[in-house]
Amino acid sequence: MPKKAKIIAEAISGDVSRGVFCDGGFGITHSPNTIMVQFYLDDPDSDKKLIVSRIFLTPEVAKALSKGLRDTVKDFEKNHGQIEESGQWEG
Repeated sequence: MPKKAKIIAEAISGDVSRGVFCDGGFGITHSPNTIMVQFYLDDPDSDKKLIVSRIFLTPEVAKALSKGLRDTVKDFEKNHGQIEESGQWEG
């Protein structure tokens, strides 16, 4: 079982606690000091994707997030079976 991240914050705001759903993919870009990740939601009324969240990370935090995601997906597949890759998601 993967190690749990150390929780620093003791409280969470109402907006954040509701979470954000993402079914339209994501985009990743970077500058020399920052990595930006955007998550999209498919807009049912148009062919457009709406940005529902934009996160700016330091390169160190992005690398730690990448490792955490990799470990979590590996654990998920161990417990629930292989995740099929549709090929439609590109960062």
